[in-house]
Amino acid sequence: MSAGEVYSIQAVFFPHIRPAGIKPVPPGIHGGRTHLTGPPQPHEGADVDAIQLLIQDHGDAKKALQVVEDARGGAKKELFAALARDLKVHNRVEENLFYPAVRGFVETAGYAPADREAHQSVEKALLRLKALPVDDPHWATVFDLMRTQLLRHIADEETHLFPKVRSYLDDAKLQELGKRMKLEKDRLMAPV
Repeated sequence: MSAGEVYSIQAVFFPHIRPAGIKPVPPGIHGGRTHLTGPPQPHEGADVDAIQLLIQDHGDAKKALQVVEDARGGAKKELFAALARDLKVHNRVEENLFYPAVRGFVETAGYAPADREAHQSVEKALLRLKALPVDDPHWATVFDLMRTQLLRHIADEETHLFPKVRSYLDDAKLQELGKRMKLEKDRLMAPV
């Protein structure tokens, strides 16, 4: 994989990481995304509801998992660091805004503690991966376990939790929650 291909992948999945001397894709050109990702995603401009925002994050995470797995050497380490950061931000937004908004409903009350456990399990694996060199034989094993946990968590939310939430919250409430979540995500992703 060439440096240009690595940057191209980074620009698509991890726009907040940019090698020195490389300019970002100007806003307004392909909605700020490259041709590889298709049209702009809903939460990049238009109002988006909370569930749409989380599903978009889940899709981005699934793609990024594959990109990290396929990368090698320093590119793998850099792409993994971006994935870990994005997952941490996603978890904070869910835990601080989404789960509290849905905890009061009988059918969704038990999800927040279980989902926090899933987040903690994934975050522990991310910390272990961060401490290992990417060429360590254990790295791939821990990465596979983390991916399995993450994908199970995503499937559970999208199959069970989100439909229940949609039945309790109307479009206006989901839009308002989505706006607050997007603002928090942007705040957490902003360079320090």
